Amino acid sequence: MRVFLHTRSPGQTNWDNTPETFKQIPRVGDYIARTSDSSWYLVELVVWLPESAKTKYQVEINAVQIDHKDAMRLARRTSDATVEAAYRTQHPD
Repeated sequence: MRVFLHTRSPGQTNWDNTPETFKQIPRVGDYIARTSDSSWYLVELVVWLPESAKTKYQVEINAVQIDHKDAMRLARRTSDATVEAAYRTQHPD
């Protein structure tokens, strides 16, 4: 899908606007990157555009740059909490 991607650094108001093609549209809260070795971005807003809109894009996405190490730490903590909750459900005290 043709996407108009708006990205920015934290605390900045200047957006970098670029056309991109995505096979799958990310949701709010997903992480995206332009390449495997580029900066990571947290998706903050996804706007679907109707076919009647006179544009070549189906979606506009706003995303803010994040530290990928912070994202990995958060994912690990979330995963650990999910596993612990599942264990407690199966093995109540």
